[in-house]
Amino acid sequence: MSFSLNNKEPKIEYSYNYQNWYPSVEFETKNARKNLGLFDLTAFSKYDLKGEKAHSDLQRICTANIKNEIGKTTYTQMLNEDGGIETDLTVVCMDENYFRIITSAANRVRDKFHILKYLSKDVEFKDVTDEIVCFGVFGPKSRNLMSKLSKDDLSNENFKFGTGKEIKINNKQIWEQRLSYVGELGFELYIKMDESKGIFNLIVDKGEL
Repeated sequence: MSFSLNNKEPKIEYSYNYQNWYPSVEFETKNARKNLGLFDLTAFSKYDLKGEKAHSDLQRICTANIKNEIGKTTYTQMLNEDGGIETDLTVVCMDENYFRIITSAANRVRDKFHILKYLSKDVEFKDVTDEIVCFGVFGPKSRNLMSKLSKDDLSNENFKFGTGKEIKINNKQIWEQRLSYVGELGFELYIKMDESKGIFNLIVDKGEL
């Protein structure tokens, strides 16, 4: 999907050759690389795991050592019994005995089935995909924008790559992670569904740097 340029009608002209949407995509790509871009990542699958055995279970079903420290993230994979890769995902330590798994939208049901297959019965599992919006603010000027939205310290010294913490935007409590998959500085914002529209409008309004 792309947006039209210069108020042109956003109509796709199908062709086996040059695509009429190329200029729009080029503009958006370069803008994210040189300035910043807003990405809607809400479709990410999100599962919350709570319980005293949550960490030990994750250690057993994930390939990486899962960081058991609040605010730390771990990028890892899950394997099947033959040693083949089932999925890649991010595990976030949200609080003591509380972890969030974030994985692809396409694998929501499949990954859920795989996790539940090996999860201890006394670990609480909840699919929160439809309850939480995720916005990605990515690009070299993303910290400038985030500093306009929040009074929290988002400096490199106090907010390292691969960490997450609660911040406030417009008096709303939001979980923010310093992660980016576009090759630039960036942040992921996890927001309650009913609070997301206001935050979205604020990002768009303040994002015109």
